[in-house]
Amino acid sequence: MRVLFYLINTLCSFEQGELEHNEIILCGDFNIDYLNDPPRYWTNALEQFEFTQVIDKPTRVTDKSSTLIDHIYTNKPENFHEIKVPFIAISDHYPVCVTRKTSCEKSPKRHYSIQYRDFKHFDEQHFLRQLASSDLHQIESVMDPNAALTKFYDIFLKVLNANAKIKTKRVKHHYKPSWINAEINEARIKRDRFHKAKDMINYKVWRNKVTELLRKSKTDYYQSAIKNNQRPGDIWKHMANLAPKSSKSAPNSITYNGETLTDAKNIADKFNEYYVKLCDNLGLIDHDNEKTLKLLKDFTQSKLGETQSFKLKEINEEDVFKLLRNLNPNKCTGTDTIGPRILKVAASIISRPITYLINISIQNGVFPDQLKSAKVTPIFKKGPKVAQYSGQNLHKKIISQPQYAQGNTPEAIRQGFLSLDTEMLKDETMKEELAGSTAVIVILRGNKIFCGNVGDSRAVASVRGQVEQLSFDHKPGNDSESRRIIAAGGWVEFNRVNGNLALSRALGDFVFKKNDKKPPEEQIVTAYPDVIEKTITPDHEFLIIACDGIWDVLTNQEVVDFVRVRIAQRMEPEIICEELMMRCLAPDCQMGGLGCDNMTVILVCFLLGGSYDDLTRKCSRQSSYGPAPHLTRPPYGFDLK
Repeated sequence: MRVLFYLINTLCSFEQGELEHNEIILCGDFNIDYLNDPPRYWTNALEQFEFTQVIDKPTRVTDKSSTLIDHIYTNKPENFHEIKVPFIAISDHYPVCVTRKTSCEKSPKRHYSIQYRDFKHFDEQHFLRQLASSDLHQIESVMDPNAALTKFYDIFLKVLNANAKIKTKRVKHHYKPSWINAEINEARIKRDRFHKAKDMINYKVWRNKVTELLRKSKTDYYQSAIKNNQRPGDIWKHMANLAPKSSKSAPNSITYNGETLTDAKNIADKFNEYYVKLCDNLGLIDHDNEKTLKLLKDFTQSKLGETQSFKLKEINEEDVFKLLRNLNPNKCTGTDTIGPRILKVAASIISRPITYLINISIQNGVFPDQLKSAKVTPIFKKGPKVAQYSGQNLHKKIISQPQYAQGNTPEAIRQGFLSLDTEMLKDETMKEELAGSTAVIVILRGNKIFCGNVGDSRAVASVRGQVEQLSFDHKPGNDSESRRIIAAGGWVEFNRVNGNLALSRALGDFVFKKNDKKPPEEQIVTAYPDVIEKTITPDHEFLIIACDGIWDVLTNQEVVDFVRVRIAQRMEPEIICEELMMRCLAPDCQMGGLGCDNMTVILVCFLLGGSYDDLTRKCSRQSSYGPAPHLTRPPYGFDLK
C-alpha cells in the first residue's frame, strides 16, 4: 500500500513538472487485479493525471485464479501501436509487451522568449536629469511630422535605453487542454496544498473533486462542441482530437505565380501578402481617394451650417501634461518599446515636445507613419463569478432592504451582505464556486458615514490629517474569529482557516459554509459584515477605500499622509489614486510578494459645501499629530496653480 501512495505522489510531481509535455510510461507488478474492480483511490488518481492502463489480458494464471496484476500505464496511449501478453513465461507471470510508434505527435514547444525593459536598477531622478539635458528641444526645428517623430524617438530612446535596457528572457509555455478551466485549476491548487500539508482528509476530498470536475468538464466540452456545431468539418476536428494523431508538418516550399519559395520567412510573407490583398482582389474596397474625401466632406458639411467650418483644434502643453500624468501604468507597451509608466514619469519634460508633434501633425494634415502600427491583444476581463456578481449587486441588495427605507442603515448593510451571499449559494451556476470575494462598502447618508466590511479590504478617513479607521480586517487569528471558526467545526492552522484560507469572512467560499446547524453569521467563513458608523465633522477631509494590495505595502497613516500632501499640492483625485498605486507597485513581480497583488483605490473628498481649493487649504494645515506634510518642491518640477 505504501508503494501505491508513493506512485501517486510521483504522479503529483509529474503534473507539477508539466506532465502534458512529457510522455510517461509506468510498468511493473502492481498487485492490483484489473480483471476485477480495482480500488477507487487508484483509478481516481490515474484519471486525475490522465493515465491509461493499456493491458487487458490476464498476466498471472493458476489452476484456481486468473488475474491481471502486471500493468503498463501511459499518458500517451495513442503512441502505442500494438499491445500483447504472450502466453509463455519462465515464471508464473506472463510478460507484457507494447510496440511504440516510431512517428508520434510532437508536444508543443515548451518555452518562448520575450523582450522586456529591465527596471531593476532604474534610477528615476538620474533618468529625468539626463532627459532634461538631452536635445529634445531640437525637435521644434523640424517641420515634417514623420521626421520630427523619428528625431523624438532617437533622442528619447537613447536616454531610456541607457537607464533601462531591453532584455530577453525565456518564458515557460503552459499548454492546457481545452477542457481545463479556472475552476479545475483552483481545485488542483487546493488539493496540492492539502497534500503538501499532509492533511489526508481534505486532500482526498479535493482529489475526488478534481476528478469529478475533469470528468464533467471533458463531457460537457465534447457534448457542447458536437451538439452546437452543425458543420461536419468542425465536428470532425473535435472527433479527431480523441483519435490517434498523425504527423503534421509545414510545407518546405510553395509555388506562387510561377515563383518557388523555400525560405520559411519568405513563405510566411507570401501567405500574409495573399490574405492582405484578398479584399483588393474581391473589389470590396473603393480606393478612389477623391470620391472618399468628397463623401467625408459632404457628411461633415451636413452636420454644420453654411457659415460654419470644421477643423481640428491645436492642443496646449498643459492638456498634454495632464493626459500623460493620467496614463494607466498597467497598460501594455506599444511597438515603440516606451511604456505608459515611462511617459508618466517623464511627463514634465516631454509634454512640450509631444505638444509640438501633435500640433504640426494637425497643421500639416499628416498622421506620422510610425504611429499607424499597434499591438492588439485580447485580454480576459472577467474574474470569478462571485466577485463579478457581488460587485454588480451588493449595493442594490443593501438599498432594497426594508431596514434601509426605515433609516436603519447598519442593519440594511448586514442583511444586504447575507441576502446576496444566500442568493449566490442557491444559484445553480454559482453554488459550487470555489472562489470568494472580500467587500467593503461605504454609504454617506446625511452627516453620517456607514462602512460595512468582510475580509481585508479597508476604508479609512482623514480627520485633520489623522486616521479614523472605518473597518478592521477579518483574520482567522483574531480571537473572536477563531472562536467562531472552531465552534462551526473548522480550525485555524498557520493563521489560515483549515490551513487554507487567509480570511475569516468573505462572500462566496461556499465550501466553508456547509454547517446546516449554524446560521449564516456563524459559519466557518461568514459573509456577516462588521458595520462602523461615524459622524462627519468640519475636520473631515477625505476617505480612502482600497483592497489589500495597498494596505499590505503602506500603513493607514502612511496612506493618509500620501494623499493629504498631494491634495495640498492641488493634484487631481484621479491622479492621486494613480500615484498611490504606483507607490505600492513592485518594480518586478516575477517572484510575487508585496506590490504584486491586485490594487483598487477609491478617493472620496469631503468638500462640505465648499470647493476643491478650500479642501487644499484644509490639507495644508498642520495635522492634529504634527506639522503639515508639505513637499519642498512641486511634484512635477513646476507649479500646478
